[in-house]
Amino acid sequence: MILQCIFLFFIVLDTTIQKKLHGQPFARKVVVDVITSHVKSSDPRKAMVLSFHGPRGVGKNYLSTMIAQALYADGMTSSCVRGYSATRHFKHHDLNNVRNYMDMLHEEIPSLVRRCPRALIIFDEMEKMPGQLIDTIKPFVEESEAVDGVDYRKAIFILLSNSAQGLIEEQTLLLRRDKSLERETFRLKGFQKLIRDHALGVTPDKDGGTGLWQADLLKHHLVNYLIPFLPLEREHVELCVRDVLREMG
Repeated sequence: MILQCIFLFFIVLDTTIQKKLHGQPFARKVVVDVITSHVKSSDPRKAMVLSFHGPRGVGKNYLSTMIAQALYADGMTSSCVRGYSATRHFKHHDLNNVRNYMDMLHEEIPSLVRRCPRALIIFDEMEKMPGQLIDTIKPFVEESEAVDGVDYRKAIFILLSNSAQGLIEEQTLLLRRDKSLERETFRLKGFQKLIRDHALGVTPDKDGGTGLWQADLLKHHLVNYLIPFLPLEREHVELCVRDVLREMG
C-alpha cells in the first residue's frame, strides 16, 4: 500500500528483471532506468507511458507485474494499481457499451489518481480496444498540470499489445539466423522504427493486424517509450520452466 523508497524500488525491480525476465534485452536495459527516473522526479512533465509490443507469452504481463510489485508492497492487488483487459473489460464494441466504458474510465482513473498520484494503470490487448477508449485515455497522458483538478503527471501507464508481433519476429529471425547476432547486441531504435511504422500504416504485418490504435498517441508524442519484446528461444523457455519449478519447491 505504501510506496517504497526509490532506492529499494530500483534494487527490487532491477534484481527481479535480471533474474526472472529471460530473453528480453530491451526491457532489461530500458525499463528500470526510465521508471526510476520518473519516480524520482517531484515534477515530471507528463505521465509516464510505456508501450510493450511483441508476441503472446514472452513477458509483457510478467514485467508489468514485476513493476507493480516493486512500486507497491501489495503488487497487483494494491489499491494504487489498476489493470484493464480489452477482452474482459471492453469486449462489446456497440455504441451503448462503448459509452458505458468511457464513463467508467472517466470515473475510475481520476478517482484512482486523486487517491494515489503515483498510480500504475495497465491496459492489456490495446489492439482490441474500441478506438473511442483510446481518445478517453489521451487527456490523462498529455502535458498538463491538471485535468478537471486531477494531476496525472506522476502516474505510470503501461500499454500492452501484440501489434507488430510479426515484424518483431521476422526481424529477430533475420538478425539471429542470417547475421548471427546475439540478441543482446540488437539495436533498440531499429525495432522501435518497425513498431512506429506499423502503427502509422507504413509497414504491414504478416499476421494482418494493425497498429493504428496507437497512431494518434505517437503523432502527439504521448508514448514515452516503445519497448519491443522478442520471441523466446529454447534456452529462454527452459529458464522460465526452471523458475516455475523452483518456486513450486
